[in-house]
Amino acid sequence: MEEKQVASANKGKNVSELVDKKLVEILMGCGFPKVVCEKALYLTDNDSEDKAMDWIEKHQQDSDFDDELFIIEYSFHKTHRKEEQVLSEADERRRIRALLKETRHEMKEKEKEGEEKVAAPASSKATNTKEQGEKQDKNSKEQKEQENNVKEQSRKDERMEKITIPVSKPAETRNTRLQKAKRGINLINEKYPEHKHPGVAKTCLKTLRTCLSNLINEPENDKFKKINKENKNFQERVGQIQGSMYFLEAVGFESDENFLVIKKVNKDLIDSVIALLNDALP
Repeated sequence: MEEKQVASANKGKNVSELVDKKLVEILMGCGFPKVVCEKALYLTDNDSEDKAMDWIEKHQQDSDFDDELFIIEYSFHKTHRKEEQVLSEADERRRIRALLKETRHEMKEKEKEGEEKVAAPASSKATNTKEQGEKQDKNSKEQKEQENNVKEQSRKDERMEKITIPVSKPAETRNTRLQKAKRGINLINEKYPEHKHPGVAKTCLKTLRTCLSNLINEPENDKFKKINKENKNFQERVGQIQGSMYFLEAVGFESDENFLVIKKVNKDLIDSVIALLNDALP
């Protein structure tokens, strides 16, 4: 049974509450159980379906692959923070503390110098007192600013330990999508070899090729841009086949309730993907 240390804000929560449900749905479209998809996303910091797929492929043979992930204890730092970043922040805090200590020492020395000048003539004493007061005010202001900097740094550290800041996902390039489509085709062939599942992979790939060919031939026809996931024929030929949803997501289809929708037809990408399907089909 797999366990993971997490921040106190997540302690006791179900893993389902901490992962991107849209990414879970995409991975489940590849045929993997929900608990495996959620665990893969959580253990790869909820970053992307690609990293989750890499984790799944790497750990498929693990004895606890299908076991649920439990959150069991506290960790002061997020698991994905790099050790170099933690050390850098600790060094900065030590530098600020040392600077504050040095400033306090200088203030004490200056206070001692002021006390030694008490016996000076009255006019000189008044002048020195004024200058000393100005210096103390200045030092006091600097000390306060440095103390505020230390407090602000501490607050930033606490926020970094407790808050996950969402990062905008960069747009996928044509080559990235092409690689994902190829991975989807390979997954279909691996899961449904001809000698064990006669015709299953071939039917699925041919159906996918037909869908994409319709898009290329009639890119303005809306009926080819939407697929009903509940359609019986689609479910039998494609929907229930592991790897098919991953493939469709790679070419641009997105899940919208009971439909798969493609908003923008990338002719160059789809032509290349059809070529991959032609190579995969006998």
